[in-house]
Amino acid sequence: MQKDKLSMIIKNKDDNQDNVDYLSDLLDRDIDDDMRRLIDRELKNIDANHKDKEMPLYPLDQAFKTTKNWALIHDLRLDHGGDIIQIDHLVIGRMLDIYVIDSKNFSYGVAISEGGDFNYFYEDSPHAIASPIAINEQNISLLDRFLDANDLLPRRLGIKLQPKYRNVVLISSDAQLVKPKTGFYDCSAVMRFEKFVERFGSQLNKEGELDAAGLAR
Repeated sequence: MQKDKLSMIIKNKDDNQDNVDYLSDLLDRDIDDDMRRLIDRELKNIDANHKDKEMPLYPLDQAFKTTKNWALIHDLRLDHGGDIIQIDHLVIGRMLDIYVIDSKNFSYGVAISEGGDFNYFYEDSPHAIASPIAINEQNISLLDRFLDANDLLPRRLGIKLQPKYRNVVLISSDAQLVKPKTGFYDCSAVMRFEKFVERFGSQLNKEGELDAAGLAR
């Protein structure tokens, strides 16, 4: 009997049908325009995130089925001291490089100001939202505390190794993305799906040119 290949996709995406049914039911009720707009946006987000084969992220799913150096976890939810950590995609490398990825579906585009303010567009109108970068930073901080508190980080010579976290916010490939050309706010974490695949895909099966610290890890 042929053995199955080792898959490094630790957790696949969740089935959100219950959420879709609940939100669709809310749309049939007497709600204000702002609530209707938010529900409609969330339904679009769920729908887009489940069309894996239409997203540039799908090739990464395929590659993670055989890679030895990286592991992928979708839709991770953790409870740490009453704080809820919700991460869309978590990529963990053997050298403890950890990509914490938040995926967004801004169907009509998103614009980032020089001061770091985020606005997404819905029916040609801008709407302010909290910075996904800042929210993801909070997730990274909570994840780091969770790993440390539960002693999940490996040790070398009695010293606990510290991961290198990467904050990434991915938006759908067909959405318009407007970033500031000037200003002090770093929004390099925000990119389209295909740009992330382009930058990261080459690392999947690359053993890496390790320095002394890398070899120790």
